[in-house]
Amino acid sequence: MRSLEQERAKFAWERIAEVKQLDGGKQKDYRSYVRRLPSIILMSGLSNALAFYKSKKGMHLEVYKHLNKWFRSEACPMAEEVEKEDLLTWLIEEADSLQAFRATEEALLLLGWLKKFAESELEEGEE
Repeated sequence: MRSLEQERAKFAWERIAEVKQLDGGKQKDYRSYVRRLPSIILMSGLSNALAFYKSKKGMHLEVYKHLNKWFRSEACPMAEEVEKEDLLTWLIEEADSLQAFRATEEALLLLGWLKKFAESELEEGEE
């Protein structure tokens, strides 16, 4: 049986493997956006950060989709709460303050793995 941390790492590794198949420019963008997102979340809140990333095109949106996919996966401890909804929609329409806090914590934990793997596996751009 895998620990939750192992599940997060596996999920992140699989997402980075997908991004590695893309051209170098997209890899650089993804790496940069994954590195920035935790600080944006801490400064502006999870909902604001997700709304910003979701509104963008390209690799911003890809990072958003990866987070959204995690929150709907069976391995995520919040999957039953988020269910089949879009993460941002759930945060805005249904989540209470405790759920929003837990979702922020969960997003930051996953982003920690995405960031580590992006830094080690993806092409480096201008940071």
